[in-house]
Amino acid sequence: MVEYPKWLANVVPVPKKDGKVKVFVDLRDLNKASPKDDFPLPHIDLLVDSTTSHLMLSFMDGFSGYNKILMALEDMEKTTFITEWGTYCYRVMPFWLKNVGTTYQRATTTLFHDMMHRNVEVYVDDMIVKSQGRADHLATLGRFFERIHKFRLRLNPKKCTFGVTFGKLLGHMLSERGIEVDPDKIKVILDMPVPRTKKEIRGFLGRLQYISCCIARLTNKSRFAPACCCLIGDIEVQDDLPWHHNIYQLLRSGTYPEDAIAKDRRALRQLATRFVICGETLYR
Repeated sequence: MVEYPKWLANVVPVPKKDGKVKVFVDLRDLNKASPKDDFPLPHIDLLVDSTTSHLMLSFMDGFSGYNKILMALEDMEKTTFITEWGTYCYRVMPFWLKNVGTTYQRATTTLFHDMMHRNVEVYVDDMIVKSQGRADHLATLGRFFERIHKFRLRLNPKKCTFGVTFGKLLGHMLSERGIEVDPDKIKVILDMPVPRTKKEIRGFLGRLQYISCCIARLTNKSRFAPACCCLIGDIEVQDDLPWHHNIYQLLRSGTYPEDAIAKDRRALRQLATRFVICGETLYR
């Protein structure tokens, strides 16, 4: 008897950064037909905030965690894929199937429900054990390992770090002092040359404006969120920029024009709060 599966996917080899090749099963058609699982993932900001200010931290990563969850018998056929040697289906949940993240999060939440938000934080397959002392940390790790051994979970030793005072979690550097900047994330900014010409300064200000939403209180101070930039030599030919020479004089030397009255000086000080001088450049 010949059976024709309703769902059949192709195998797609994809090269990785380390030169190896990873094989994927193209389940896009199945994913389009699958409803979305609304189980909520932990809020990253709340998870990071609750992990900071702890003296001892351990970071762990699940090894093939998705493959620890069995597929339902009636759904195995939907994961059928074709190869040169025949057609096969998955008995366990494949990595590239829709809703695998929320399904795994539901499983880990069930397993660690009595430890989460106290000594353990879990985001899908990223697990963190936290404590305020070494003795408490060893005891918490013991309970954590008993739990994963009971349910036959596995960890990836290459991505695990135990008993440290700081580490990287979901793109954030965490320590007892709080959240710190990840050096790998700002390496390009640190290595960027100092702008020296008018064109380079305008390019820098444009990039700064682009990432302004990621810098706290940047837009609260207009001098740190420049909207336009002009060299002092260009001001004479720009009649629509009044008082710029006076603003430059006030910011550079703290002096006012000789004919300025008290009202003019007060208005000039208010305007000057919107400008800043960088080298020989006045910009706002």
